[in-house]
Amino acid sequence: MKKIHHDIEFTVLRKKLKNTGSIEQKITLLEQLVALQPRNPKNLALRRKYREEMETLRFKKTSKKGTANSPYDVIHFKRQVVIIGETNTGKSRLLNRLTGADVPVKETPYTTYKPEAQMMNCNGVPIQVVEVPAVFAGDTNTAKYRFIRNADLICLCVKNRDEYNSMIEQLMKYSIVPVNEPLSAEKKQQKAATDIVEKPAMVTSWYPIIELSGLTALDISDADSISDRIYRLFNIKRIFLALHGEIQDHPRVFPAKQEVTVYDFISSLDKRLITRFKRARIVHHDPSVPDTQSAGLEYTLNDGDIVEIITA
Repeated sequence: MKKIHHDIEFTVLRKKLKNTGSIEQKITLLEQLVALQPRNPKNLALRRKYREEMETLRFKKTSKKGTANSPYDVIHFKRQVVIIGETNTGKSRLLNRLTGADVPVKETPYTTYKPEAQMMNCNGVPIQVVEVPAVFAGDTNTAKYRFIRNADLICLCVKNRDEYNSMIEQLMKYSIVPVNEPLSAEKKQQKAATDIVEKPAMVTSWYPIIELSGLTALDISDADSISDRIYRLFNIKRIFLALHGEIQDHPRVFPAKQEVTVYDFISSLDKRLITRFKRARIVHHDPSVPDTQSAGLEYTLNDGDIVEIITA
């Protein structure tokens, strides 16, 4: 099956954006645009422009409600990773490696003075990656730590064990406990300011990689391994739709432990399709499993499966 090119979807969304009037609709379309990974240089330049426009519209929207008290208040996304660390620990470099962005990287301390939000494509799933300004002992920026508490995953950038210990101690002051476990719905709901919040976390460090008994530590230059770890910590499964022989870029995402049937997948697309359903063709992510040519509604799907729906 041929994989649809991101530039095609980018062009379609651009046309929709031109004909959209409301701020809410524009923000939704802009979020979809910046989540794509086009190859065309002109589209890449436009994506940067759209990202700035998106943040501006978010700020205007929240300002009208009187809720935008800090730059963190306008940064939202369904799946969010926050990169933290002391000064000059490679946070911006890691952000660029994961997202393909071009955030300035300098040796001067405190170059990042405001949160930098970019998008990465993690196994087909759009994820927002946010680098926050340096975390350090005595830091009292409550808006920053409130943002870290509400993020889904934490990535700690450190150069040595002392920096790691300092990060953990600072997070604990705000009742944030990094854990080496995947994301769960129950833990994600613990957001009251007085609650201890356990956050799935990982460590990226410079060579030699520090050895930790708690969190998984990876080489900060190994973007592929870091991306894979992020995906595992989100604890999700993806089911792709094949339409007219072409695989759609953005899959439907479900909790990893949820049993997902063809019925569940079709319902997530459009329940009206159920009445016209005849059968489904399944291309399995696992190459050792033969493709299924005639699956019914109760057929169970696995992560990475591609579903083509045949209707009557």
